[in-house]
Amino acid sequence: MLDYAGNAGTDCPSYGGWGIRGNGLTGAIARKANGSSDRNSPVTIAMIRDGTSNTLFFSEKRMNRSMVGTQDLGDDDGGFADGWDFDNVRWGCYPPGPDIDDGMMPVHRGAYAAERGGFGSSHSDLFNAALCDGSVRSLTYHVDFQVFKNLSNREDGNVLDLN
Repeated sequence: MLDYAGNAGTDCPSYGGWGIRGNGLTGAIARKANGSSDRNSPVTIAMIRDGTSNTLFFSEKRMNRSMVGTQDLGDDDGGFADGWDFDNVRWGCYPPGPDIDDGMMPVHRGAYAAERGGFGSSHSDLFNAALCDGSVRSLTYHVDFQVFKNLSNREDGNVLDLN
């Protein structure tokens, strides 16, 4: 199991497919960097135009705790071997939130995409996030959503005050 996921950015289409919503053009990890057709194109430091201290690299991920240890979890069933899947990436186009715990598979829930695609944790009011400069911050679930989206986009031109 992986408690953390990479930042796939904010370019999320509105449907809830199996880990293929956003194409990673704005994240710190990329599926198709700089318009490349290669799904594994790396993001270089030069591509983090907002600066490494203003860009989320990876963070704890929101999960359904009641499904941990079962094959029905869906967003943590294959581990690191799944590549660009819910196991390994999350999107900043969804507000962060605490883990859910209700015994239902994510596909049977109304908030499917936001719950499977968002950052969060089992902590009661915060989640831990690593920025591209190597620093680690504790963010609350009440962080302004626009600030969080800016933090999740490596090239939106918005400098942040995370204090």
